[in-house]
Amino acid sequence: MVHRLFTYGTLTDRDTLEGLLEHSAGVARPAVLTGYQSCPSAYGYPYILPVSDGEVEGVVWSDLTDEDLLRTDEYEGVHDDRPMYFRKSIHLVIDGQPMDAWVYVGIPETFADGSNAFEPLATKEVPANVELFAVIDFLNDTLKDKGLLFGVRKNGETMTISIYEV
Repeated sequence: MVHRLFTYGTLTDRDTLEGLLEHSAGVARPAVLTGYQSCPSAYGYPYILPVSDGEVEGVVWSDLTDEDLLRTDEYEGVHDDRPMYFRKSIHLVIDGQPMDAWVYVGIPETFADGSNAFEPLATKEVPANVELFAVIDFLNDTLKDKGLLFGVRKNGETMTISIYEV
């Protein structure tokens, strides 16, 4: 079976997704998911929650297999003891064309113990660069015991880097 996947965080990056899948990720189309809002997390990864007037920018990947979804499920921790996300079927309209896709929705109790009140100490918008994801992971691993977390969100051609005190 062939699937579509709407991504809004790390997996919007082609190199990251193809490294995970171990093959070409196929066609990517910019998309906006309505009815959801992107939230920062204490882990440095964005998650989305249903919000009636919300919008989330992202990418829809087409032609993914059942095996591809199993790999993205594992990557997103869907089957962990304390899962961060669950995969949900959604409806999108791209270029006037309705379509179904999957998306990973955050489980608020996992992110920041249910608190959505994290305000960044500082944010900076920079040109999009896939290498920044690795830098953010390094900073989070290095500084996790210092009470600082770094988040990154891709916004098309730019990325927003945020610093949080936790």
